[in-house]
Amino acid sequence: MIIGFCNKVAGWPSILKDLGYKVDWIEPKLFNSEGERVVPDIMLTSNKFCHSLIIECKGGKSANKEQIKKLSRLTVESIKDRASIYDPSRLNLDICFASFMKDSENIIRLTKKYSFPALLFSDTQMRREGEFKSKHLNEKLTDAIHLDGYPPTNYIPFTSDDDINLIASYVLQEIVSITLKHSRDDEITFDTEDILERIFPVWKKFDIEAKKKLRNRVDNILREISRRKLNEYLKKIKGRPTWVAKSLQAFRKECEKLLEDLGKKYTIQEKLF
Repeated sequence: MIIGFCNKVAGWPSILKDLGYKVDWIEPKLFNSEGERVVPDIMLTSNKFCHSLIIECKGGKSANKEQIKKLSRLTVESIKDRASIYDPSRLNLDICFASFMKDSENIIRLTKKYSFPALLFSDTQMRREGEFKSKHLNEKLTDAIHLDGYPPTNYIPFTSDDDINLIASYVLQEIVSITLKHSRDDEITFDTEDILERIFPVWKKFDIEAKKKLRNRVDNILREISRRKLNEYLKKIKGRPTWVAKSLQAFRKECEKLLEDLGKKYTIQEKLF
């Protein structure tokens, strides 16, 4: 939802894009004024206003005092070398939380001490709770923002913590797509990185550790798929992040069968593992 605000998406408001905000990093590794490691969900920057916005997306029960305390110690110096900005000396910073309205009571209670604003979502609107330090954000978000369209989930279709069924379906779809483009070949090679770049339009915005977690998760899923169902067609090149698929027509048909099973809401554990 937040990334959608930074882009022109049909049926979705571009309220942050209108202020010049672009996605700098997803899950950036930062260090606060006490030298503590902090990994917020997303960092946006507006060159127009020389301003960075760090947003932590939380369900009501998942917020905790220690994490909020660490976030409160983030300063401009914590992010200056990570912000895509023409004049770092003029950089300003806001930190806020994003949550669904039904889960927001706990977050508002925990963050009240630090005066963090929050962006609260329902199915039909987003409203601001509290004040940003930056005038332009307060002015833009004075009224509740109407959400008329479906949230743009294509920017981050899954995370490293999501269900194996969801991740496998996206991975298999991309593999099928690759085989269709190489239908005349006997075999193809691809890296896990190739697959993730195709799935995530914002892949380059992921920080190093966030990329590593996703690569490891997808690689493990491919290993299981190969070992249990596609061993005849799909092999990993030892010591490299590269996969080889052979007998492409038969291989594609097997992948399509697995996708069909997922579409019928069978779990991949039952069907593959």
